[in-house]
Amino acid sequence: MYYKSESYLIDKNLIKRIKMHDEDAINELFEKYRPLVNKLWATYYLHGFDVDDWYQEAIIVMLNSVKRYDVEKMVNFGVFFKMSLKNKCFDLIRRSNAQKRIPVTMQTSFNSNEKFLSDTMSDALAVCPESQIILQEKILKLLKVCSDFEQKTLVALFSKKDFSEIALENNCKESKVSNAFERCRVKFNKLTL
Repeated sequence: MYYKSESYLIDKNLIKRIKMHDEDAINELFEKYRPLVNKLWATYYLHGFDVDDWYQEAIIVMLNSVKRYDVEKMVNFGVFFKMSLKNKCFDLIRRSNAQKRIPVTMQTSFNSNEKFLSDTMSDALAVCPESQIILQEKILKLLKVCSDFEQKTLVALFSKKDFSEIALENNCKESKVSNAFERCRVKFNKLTL
């Protein structure tokens, strides 16, 4: 038989009050789960979000969770809310990492402004072949003195992945990826001196 804990009963009461549009109940439920919201905020990096934006998203997720939550199933609301909030986190991370498409109306032909573009834009891909070979040699030397994790981090960064993506792929904190990158940077600077 399922034991109805005090937390379950409190949640059940607050959810019923929220469904009756009680704003105080919304605040009470959010305050109860604020530590969970803060923990997820600290765990995942959300590009372009500050903590107030995160709280706003968390409240919206909480309200949606309340709507979908079935009190009679006797599932802990905290677990249900945590999964919903984690899914929202992953959604936001995927959305921020997605490539944005440029609308057709914003695109312009190089031929239409050829003189202006040739005078103002540099060709980022035009690299002196000698410099490119020297850089490749330095990177190969760097990879030889790096740990396995540092090598993975560098390869991922060269593949244009950001720290949060690399952390997710390696099931670690973003700070570990950042520290690995910093160690690589220091090693690279020592090699180039």
